[in-house]
Amino acid sequence: MVLSVLLFAGNLLFFSTISKKFRTFAVANSHIMVYNFYKEKSTNRVYWVDNPNIKGEFLFSFDRHTVFNLFADYPHKLTQEQKEIFDKENPYWAEFFKDRTT
Repeated sequence: MVLSVLLFAGNLLFFSTISKKFRTFAVANSHIMVYNFYKEKSTNRVYWVDNPNIKGEFLFSFDRHTVFNLFADYPHKLTQEQKEIFDKENPYWAEFFKDRTT
């Protein structure tokens, strides 16, 4: 059985299912953006965004509400706690961007 939840908060409409993937619908200027969230491990705190329509875009989130672009936002738009969590769960990217943090 799949449980669906719809919430309306300001101009955001959230939909999620109890499964490994979560969807968030963001309504802005009459356009609906759909994000499919997944975790690489069930214990991770970082959600990655699966968007098969766009190649080369790496989006992630900690709460499925605020979405970060890996190349544009890391590390300067993350809090210190978010950066530590991200680096621990994604050592490849931490190494890849180490010149941004020194």
